[in-house]
Amino acid sequence: MSKTVSGFGITIGLLSGWYGEIYRTVDGFADSGPVLHVANTPLVLGDRDGYVPVTRRNMRPEDAILCLLNLPSLPSIVTAKDVERVGLGSEWSLKGATDIPFHGVGMGRSSLRKALLVGERVFDLIVFFGSDPPSAEQLSRVEMMVNTIRIAAAPDRSGDRIEQFFTIADAIRINEEARRAIWDRDMQYATPADIAAHEAVFPNG
Repeated sequence: MSKTVSGFGITIGLLSGWYGEIYRTVDGFADSGPVLHVANTPLVLGDRDGYVPVTRRNMRPEDAILCLLNLPSLPSIVTAKDVERVGLGSEWSLKGATDIPFHGVGMGRSSLRKALLVGERVFDLIVFFGSDPPSAEQLSRVEMMVNTIRIAAAPDRSGDRIEQFFTIADAIRINEEARRAIWDRDMQYATPADIAAHEAVFPNG
């Protein structure tokens, strides 16, 4: 590996000629959670959509893009039957990933996707390829980098929320906080059916 990219408790080694970054964006109630993007094209740098639609539209047959998302909006993924539990410090792999077509991936392109649980951190890992099927060489390169991914355990609750990693409990709490805040803002426009639906979820208001 020519270099290492690290942030928010996520670390990955990059091969020479590959680009990567880890970021997190917060805008009001919207919080991306930590997001990792890696690709063999610099177009991926600065693409602030989790599943890089802009970069994907410009993929060449030899291109590959790796996306790893630790989203606060994915607590339900833990109940999925195909979630893979990975121990701290254990090696990651694309083995077992599904090749079900990802929405927005056009003809002649492909993807591999899997859900992983490390401690209480839930991840969505997806790799987009510019060809279908991907070449053995490109698949091997991506797998080599996936093998180097390591995840740190979530820290304690102290400190600013923006500096914390997302756990399942965090995801549920943040989701509820956002829903309550939106309700407080919009409740004056609520219909009786809206009020009943809200009270069913939040019986204490």
